[in-house]
Amino acid sequence: MALNEHEIIASVCVYLLNEGNAEIESIAVRKNSHRDFIISKLDKNGVSKKKIENITFKTKGADINAYYEFETERIQRRMVIEAKGGTTHYNLYTALGQFICSKKSPSTYYWFGFAFPHSWREKTRERLTNEGEINPIINLLLDEYTKNGQGLYFYFVKESGETIKETWRQTLIS
Repeated sequence: MALNEHEIIASVCVYLLNEGNAEIESIAVRKNSHRDFIISKLDKNGVSKKKIENITFKTKGADINAYYEFETERIQRRMVIEAKGGTTHYNLYTALGQFICSKKSPSTYYWFGFAFPHSWREKTRERLTNEGEINPIINLLLDEYTKNGQGLYFYFVKESGETIKETWRQTLIS
């Protein structure tokens, strides 16, 4: 059984807020029931009411818009995460298209993440590499839209809700 997109979003949000030291500005959901599911999961996983109340829920836009302040009180990095769920692996290509359309420059100020079910991990590697080497088109994307791949992450969510964060290198090369 594969996780649905809103379940992926909820688990990644829990990870970002509890372990990733991020703040979430907005989440895009299709249905009120999905919003309610996400709020419930955040609440059950110890996210403060204040952090939950500061999240804006939308019907359009990036699945997750987050930011990092690190040691300062200014926003240091912005993160856009596109989530895909289910068993339709061609959604990987949809996510790549969303990456291309949302990435404004190779700046390290803007980070991007892909959030998929953990069951997609091997398929992702298989489809974006060829005999252990990154496909040339993927290398081109990394060169054009990142600075040496900085700020590009994969979040793989297990059925239990555990979220594993990997760099593009960990996902595609290891």
